[in-house]
Amino acid sequence: MDLVLGQFADAKIGTLSDDDLGDYEQLMEAQDRDIFMWLTGEAETPGNFDTPVFRQIRDFHVGGAEAGGHMPGHMAVGSKDSPETTK
Repeated sequence: MDLVLGQFADAKIGTLSDDDLGDYEQLMEAQDRDIFMWLTGEAETPGNFDTPVFRQIRDFHVGGAEAGGHMPGHMAVGSKDSPETTK
């Protein structure tokens, strides 16, 4: 998840509020496999992690350019539809 959370942090960390930073730090403590499943929709995001900053991260990686993210409808890394796995 360092790649996923790190890319988001590189691009957006300066825009986060103190509350968002706290939520980001909490998210960093979650298991990588859980974060990935929440981001890809394979599992429901628990309420304590379904925060505005989590939704920003999801939109950054899945929501496409209009949401400040990467490829529309594609997880930036690791999903079955990402460019890395469709070669």
